[in-house]
Amino acid sequence: MSFSIDDTKRGNSKVVESGGIEVPVATLESLVGEAGIDDHNIGLIWVDVEGYEDQVIRGAGELWESNNWVLEMRSVLADMAPIGEHLAGREVIVLSEMERPSGRVLSQDDIVRIGNGEWGEVCLDVLVKAKKN
Repeated sequence: MSFSIDDTKRGNSKVVESGGIEVPVATLESLVGEAGIDDHNIGLIWVDVEGYEDQVIRGAGELWESNNWVLEMRSVLADMAPIGEHLAGREVIVLSEMERPSGRVLSQDDIVRIGNGEWGEVCLDVLVKAKKN
């Protein structure tokens, strides 16, 4: 996989199809396992991955189901449908929207609209609560 470093703003560095530096790829689940971290000792997972939320969540395994997550979604994502599918059935609280504090809980209809791309530009920080067993 290739990674492009933005020298003007490091937070804008991201995965690219070609032209970046080659980097190894691992799933979040495998990294946690290799580090010997007990899943039950994780309280919150914060993700800011410049449009690659779906790939991180898909590579999280049980971590996605059993932990609280904060997702920073601050760009126009080409296809929000996978994110909407991941969020379906979960309690999702907007921490900030367009840089303003919020605190509102997204309805399942809101989540469907995000997945359908009806929100246009997505600029949210959301807390996704763990699934209750």
